[in-house]
Amino acid sequence: MGVRDLMQIYPIVQECRKLSKRQFWDYNFKWDQGCFETLIAINEEKKTVRKPDTDETWESITYPEQPFCPDILEWNFKIAIEFEETEGKPRTGAKLAKKGHNADGLDKRTSRRDEYYKLAGFNVLKIFDYESEQEWKPRLRQFLLELYLAVIKTA
Repeated sequence: MGVRDLMQIYPIVQECRKLSKRQFWDYNFKWDQGCFETLIAINEEKKTVRKPDTDETWESITYPEQPFCPDILEWNFKIAIEFEETEGKPRTGAKLAKKGHNADGLDKRTSRRDEYYKLAGFNVLKIFDYESEQEWKPRLRQFLLELYLAVIKTA
């Protein structure tokens, strides 16, 4: 994850924390800063999710578990916020990938990831890189509010 990615995700993290503090919500957001701080392991057979131990790495998680690293994670309330880039990054020996936009609006990797999040019971919000702050801020607030109200009703 590069500096550019971190700079795009940081305002979203700040808004999440600001809303949580202002509204007295008990959200505790972590964000991936390139060192797999938000790494989770989803077991597709048992339909469970766990936080890997601190010494576990992406490579040490094996089948039937799948490693995923959401951009922003709130573990206790099972919230994952993904910042979706519509343009892939050029890599040596690889074609420039187009992410996020095909016939159904998602690429295969993103669709697979979303299926695993759903399997594990995560609530996912996607914020696209072409959205302005005026577009994603109200959606973020509404998303977090609805989840918080759902938790209060079940308590």
